[in-house]
Amino acid sequence: MYQVELGVDYPNPIVDLQLAAKEAKDRLWRYRERDDVRAEGWRILQRHTVPETRHKYRRG
Repeated sequence: MYQVELGVDYPNPIVDLQLAAKEAKDRLWRYRERDDVRAEGWRILQRHTVPETRHKYRRG
């Protein structure tokens, strides 16, 4: 459409976007298993939910 050729008219990407996105998603999902993150999640649920419904969110 604009007659632009990567590597000639415009530089090639520095980062592989798909690989970087996958690595970032994996890193963020791994946080869910950390004890401090789980404790903080439970603290937030205790503060912002009705006590009778908290059992739905308790894991393990």
